[in-house]
Order: sequence, then structure tokens, then C-alpha cells
Amino acid sequence: MPRRSSNSNRIARAAAEADATAKEKMAKKAAKKAAKKTVKKTAKKTTKKVTKKTVKKVAKRTTRATKTPQRMKIIWGVGKPGLAPVSHYAYRDRAAADAEAKRKGDEFMVRKVKVPMEDEPDAEPDADAEPEAAAKK
Repeated sequence: MPRRSSNSNRIARAAAEADATAKEKMAKKAAKKAAKKTVKKTAKKTTKKVTKKTVKKVAKRTTRATKTPQRMKIIWGVGKPGLAPVSHYAYRDRAAADAEAKRKGDEFMVRKVKVPMEDEPDAEPDADAEPEAAAKK
């Protein structure tokens, strides 16, 4: 069986590793400084002095228009659980929907279905406006 290393050995090994990493860091720093000096020398030769300061323009924030929620209505759907309804009935026709579910069998059930409301039909145009449109043609 290998002998356990003493605490003083562990401390000495940790110190040696710390010294090695510190030397590596110092070498990297020295290399970076040397690289910066050469870049500065070449930059001085190639760049011109800028007398005007450039001002960065700040972009304006745009706000999104809020959408009005679409109006929904509830209807009764007859179908199997987990599947799309087979037939639809108006909300006031619950009794007809129940009868349809019974007629189709035990697997069918009645459930609420939300659908978007249809648009209201526009008012009919004035009677005076139609003859004018027909006369222009």
C-alpha cells in the first residue's frame, strides 16, 4: 500500500504549482505588453488625429400598438373525447346537442367550444346611392 503523503508535502506541492502558474501569467502579460507597444507604434504612423468628436445617435424606442382581443362565442360541440367535434350547435340549443350525443352512442359527449364571432353584416347602402351608381355605369 502506498504511504500517505504528509501535510507538509501537500503544502509544498501546492506552493510549487502556484509558483508555476504565476510565472506563466507573468510571461503572458509581458507578451501582451510587447504586442501593444508594436501596435501603438504602427498605429501612430497610420492614423490621423481626429479633431471632431463623433456623437452616437440614440435610436428612438417604438411602441407596438395593442391588439384588441378577438371576440369569442361559445357553442356546443358533439364528439368523442380528445377528438375534434363532429357536429356543432348554437349555445341556446343544448337540448338538441344532448339528444345528438345520445343518438350517436355512449362514446360521444357534449362540450363547450370557443369560436370567433362572425362579423356583423354591414348596414345596407342607402336607396338613393344605388341609382346614382347605376346611372354612372
